[in-house]
Amino acid sequence: MILGFCQHAKTQLKEMADRTLVIHCKAGKGRTGVMSCCFLLYYYRQEHNDPLATLKFYA
Repeated sequence: MILGFCQHAKTQLKEMADRTLVIHCKAGKGRTGVMSCCFLLYYYRQEHNDPLATLKFYA
């Protein structure tokens, strides 16, 4: 489910490069943040494969 979401979101961003991706769940609580983090880690996985560097990038 998470991998499928990340792949779909990446495809959407490539097709509409001038647009913004919005992630929101029904309640707007924990799931939105989890999926956002999962997508960012998936999308930038080649650039940030060191955990400490990743924390510095997102913190």
